[in-house]
Amino acid sequence: MSELVALALSSVFYLLVASVPILLIVWIAQRARRVGAGKSRQTRSFSPFYMTMRAARAQQVSGGFLVEHGGIAYRFRHIYNSEGPDTIQVDRTIPERSTADALPELPVMRLREENRRDRLGKRLHINHELQTGDALFDEHIYIECDGRDHISHRMLSSPEVREGVTGLLALGFQFVDFRSQRCDLKAEWHQGAAEFDLHTVEQTVSCLAQIADNLPAFRRVPSSSPMTTGSWVVLTSWLLAGVSLMMHWMADARWEPLGSGLDPLTVRAGSLLLLLHIVAVWATVRGHSRALRHLTSGVLAGVLLAPCASRALLTTANGAGDTTISTHERVLSYRRMDVGEDSTSYFFFFPAVPGMVEDSLQLSVSRQEFNAASQGDTFQLMIGAGRLGTPWLLDLEPLNIGR
Repeated sequence: MSELVALALSSVFYLLVASVPILLIVWIAQRARRVGAGKSRQTRSFSPFYMTMRAARAQQVSGGFLVEHGGIAYRFRHIYNSEGPDTIQVDRTIPERSTADALPELPVMRLREENRRDRLGKRLHINHELQTGDALFDEHIYIECDGRDHISHRMLSSPEVREGVTGLLALGFQFVDFRSQRCDLKAEWHQGAAEFDLHTVEQTVSCLAQIADNLPAFRRVPSSSPMTTGSWVVLTSWLLAGVSLMMHWMADARWEPLGSGLDPLTVRAGSLLLLLHIVAVWATVRGHSRALRHLTSGVLAGVLLAPCASRALLTTANGAGDTTISTHERVLSYRRMDVGEDSTSYFFFFPAVPGMVEDSLQLSVSRQEFNAASQGDTFQLMIGAGRLGTPWLLDLEPLNIGR
């Protein structure tokens, strides 16, 4: 019982310690994303986008241009991309209308052209896509939504709404979003600013107006763009993978196993953990419109999570609370330095320890320890027998360096 308590306490401790930097990184990334979402670079006065918007008599404001149509402002933002075509985002608000049959909220939804991965996910019965009943629309347009189908179906029940979406995608927009990044309705263009001409501006405004004017009434809710179930699953998987990687490093630093005694257990435990992780992710995301994408990302996270977590837990279980420590004096057989592209590793080699480690010992050491020692020096090795039968190194102390 005491062994289980020690293992549980050590696991909780590593989980808490390892979670702090991961959560800090996520917080910084989310904050940078929110700041970046509200700002775009200053539009240069000689850029094609600037000239197009001036020709459209748009009002230049901080972060973009405003085009008035029917009393509604359409915001055009130009986002520079040094690695590819620039992005142009066009968004507008949709006035709230109070009616008896109003939707409880504006659902989170993305509409784009259907691709091979979408069709594969549907054939494998992993993805579930809402069908509008319009055969041509359903064949070419993929609907990403993890909300209630009856709400999303009402959103696209009007032929004018579907025609507006098809028109935007035919112009060259990559997708059309509902309720994204504090925008009720948004379209995003990825083909570069040079191809975004005055005709495109006029058609964009016309299509967005057609969509907004024919949507059913809805009630506005405080949250503008909640994360979907699949997104939470993927984020959690990668966070756990990062935590398990740090747990593996910390456990090896505290109870470094000697030899390969834990390897067979690690393979079996890691395989079982990976299988359970895949089943859990599959059961959680199955039936959503982006299930195959989320399942793929979750499996990749599991490939990192499973071996690291199983190794960390087995290393901790083997060394935590082990009081069978014995000391052994060994002469340093030789040293080795492995120079890699990005880092250098240092190793000491010692003779075997009969009854505990039958093969020669290879121990990783710091650069300072490596430089301070030389072949023939005597060291004292403090080795634990291991609760799982695998010896582990508690400490390595030099006895006659410099003599």
